[in-house]
Amino acid sequence: MKIEKEEIVFANIERNPLVLLISLLISAGFIYLTYISIFNKEAFEVKPMGFFLFVPTLFACFQTLWFIVNPYGIVYEDRFEIKKSFFNLKQWYFIDIKKIGSIKNTGFSITYNDNEVERLNLIGIKPAHKIIMQQWFAKQVDLSLQKRLANS
Repeated sequence: MKIEKEEIVFANIERNPLVLLISLLISAGFIYLTYISIFNKEAFEVKPMGFFLFVPTLFACFQTLWFIVNPYGIVYEDRFEIKKSFFNLKQWYFIDIKKIGSIKNTGFSITYNDNEVERLNLIGIKPAHKIIMQQWFAKQVDLSLQKRLANS
């Protein structure tokens, strides 16, 4: 019998409510356009191009639901996940990171063990959570560095 270890979530980083509102408005607009072009007409009045609205409407509604259900970022013991959208998921393992930069306007930078620098763009995050995210990120990287030094 295989027992899976349940991961502990240290912090949830929330989305900007403005992103949720804009996504809801876009979904509502698509739903309205689909309704008036297909469902609000008799069968002989429906134009075939109206059926092509189904795909963007379903995508927009699914993306909005995904935004509501999932947080922007999640901090675990050994890694960090950013979920910008359904198609843009990324995770970083703290063991690969050497240094965290300070917060600039839209994000902060991370330096990997091989001195490669990557800029994290934090557009869509709740403004108050930018600092919280950077602090958790720095704390977990420091803990990872201490473990690495102790093991070597």
